[in-house]
Amino acid sequence: MRFRIPAILALLVYCSTLGCSSLRNVPISEVQPAERFAAIICRTGEVVEFNEHGGIVNSYKGTIDGTDRHGAAVSIPLSQVTGVRAKRTNMVKTVVWMVVITGVIVGTWAIIIHNVNSTGFITL
Repeated sequence: MRFRIPAILALLVYCSTLGCSSLRNVPISEVQPAERFAAIICRTGEVVEFNEHGGIVNSYKGTIDGTDRHGAAVSIPLSQVTGVRAKRTNMVKTVVWMVVITGVIVGTWAIIIHNVNSTGFITL
């Protein structure tokens, strides 16, 4: 019994760090300077995808800098970029999934505990 509560709490913390995220296209005019991007969309139609660290606006140079998926350094002038693909986490969806997962775990646990007979065996 002692290890079940910490295990459930650990699962909840893990689920909360995952988040339900998606990529959304953002016009370059709406980009926040400190925001990191998964990819940029160039005027030519080319899409440059960044590695897990993402790309970021370098206001001093007027570029978006980062490392692409292949490990090459990228520095593209803002004038050549029409938009970016930014990650967006939907916290409502994350919380709903956490509640569902917790409900399933607790419900299953309650059914098993309820169905354990006096000999210690599970009867379903």
